Amino acid sequence: MPLVVARGAFKNSDECRLRYIYRAELLHALFTFFLFFQDFLFAGVFQDAPIHTLAAGERAVLARLRTMTDADFEALPYGSEG
Repeated sequence: MPLVVARGAFKNSDECRLRYIYRAELLHALFTFFLFFQDFLFAGVFQDAPIHTLAAGERAVLARLRTMTDADFEALPYGSEG
């Protein structure tokens, strides 16, 4: 799939056309490289990070709501039932 870099790039000459095609191919190659090797390139960033799941976040929010007083609940934005 070709990547369009600029509109009107193909009007002037073949040289200009080739220049934009090569830039598009280079951008596409870099993007593909980072997608393929992202696990290896950024492994150290998330190595010691805790694993969070949607279920764990839901449990945390529900636990917080269960322990709130009525005044705390009413102080929340949109803090009314119904």
